[in-house]
Amino acid sequence: LLIFLAVIIIAANFIVKTYYGSDISKKIKQTQYPIKYEYFVEKYSEEYNLDKYLVYAVIRTESRFDKYAVSSADAKGLMQLTDETASHCAKKIKLDGYSESALFDPEINIRLGCYYLSYLKSVYKNTDTVLAAYNGGPGNVDKWLSDPSCVDDSGKLINIPFKETRNYIGRVNEAMEMYRSIYE
Repeated sequence: LLIFLAVIIIAANFIVKTYYGSDISKKIKQTQYPIKYEYFVEKYSEEYNLDKYLVYAVIRTESRFDKYAVSSADAKGLMQLTDETASHCAKKIKLDGYSESALFDPEINIRLGCYYLSYLKSVYKNTDTVLAAYNGGPGNVDKWLSDPSCVDDSGKLINIPFKETRNYIGRVNEAMEMYRSIYE
């Protein structure tokens, strides 16, 4: 019986190494941090001058790559855009024929989400502040930035009153670093 188990273990080890290569942990990490909709992410992150790993991290955190995701706040699609934000972005980029149902189209959702992240980046510069605005809203971020208890001496946002937004920033940053470590 022991010899039989040893043979099974050796055979299983051989199959795993042959099929997955020597780094099975990388394959496992790739299933936890997938690259999906690569063409659209690459295209629009480049067009809007964004780190593609940031975009993947936002999509993973927002929707887990579920193009039909709808939040309790009625944000929709891969990048979880509200109808109001998406409509505003569609007008800014002159997206013809935009409708709310288009938010479930991966290309349109990623395009609008990348435009919005780029817009927030042009306003706030700092990635954490951009993510705070993406999650908590620019109006809230503007209030926090004008509150001395929320910023450091350089004006950097250090105290975010919304726990959900603080956690969101941490999750996106962690995912972005994982994407970078797995795929670079």
